[in-house]
Amino acid sequence: MKLFALFAMRFVGDYAAMRRRYDRYATEAQQRGDQYVDSTMRRVCVPMWLAEDEPAEAARELERATWTPEYAGFHVQHFHELIGRGEIALYTGEVADRRRLDTGLEQLGASMLIRIASIHTQYAYLLGRIGIVEGNLRAAEKQARALARNPNTQAQIWSLLLRGGIAAATGDTARAIELFRRADEASFAAGMKLTRACARRRVAELRRGPGDEDLVLNATSDMAALGIRAPARMTALLIPIAKLT
Repeated sequence: MKLFALFAMRFVGDYAAMRRRYDRYATEAQQRGDQYVDSTMRRVCVPMWLAEDEPAEAARELERATWTPEYAGFHVQHFHELIGRGEIALYTGEVADRRRLDTGLEQLGASMLIRIASIHTQYAYLLGRIGIVEGNLRAAEKQARALARNPNTQAQIWSLLLRGGIAAATGDTARAIELFRRADEASFAAGMKLTRACARRRVAELRRGPGDEDLVLNATSDMAALGIRAPARMTALLIPIAKLT
């Protein structure tokens, strides 16, 4: 139940609430000697450190998370670590160990875990964002299509975000705004608070019309309430729109 609560907060984007629970759960796990919970939490909660604008601490948390099942294979702990490393790279704009990241992506793609819908959607969203950042829009579009075929609400929203990012990267601002607007509405209905704030911010940044400056400020305020210290960097993590230089 504790890990499930953290998973839920991750998708909502309420990292202020995650921090409060994380500190309590981590203390309890260490007191019990529960390596499974302690190690899995460190991997799952990487975005919490990014929300606090502490990517170096996020990376250190992954290094501290050493426990995995004894039997060989690619386990769910490896998956959470892979997503964490990918998001640290997207947040900082740097891939500290690209070979390690690529190896993890290959191992996940070849594992049975990829058949689990929730894992496959997170995998596709990560690959799509990496594709946009690296200028590989064909790869990003492939992942956006895969997500669009999935009836899961999160997958549908992530597909909209990727397609909006692709449109912005190709200069189709009007389409990007429309896709981000749709993502805003869908995120609101799904309770994905951070995603909604980021989508609204992207709409305002691209549209630059009357009142859009206030819209950015409102989105920033909403993100601050969720524990986000660097709104622009968090927005770029969830919704990259151009190749980094």
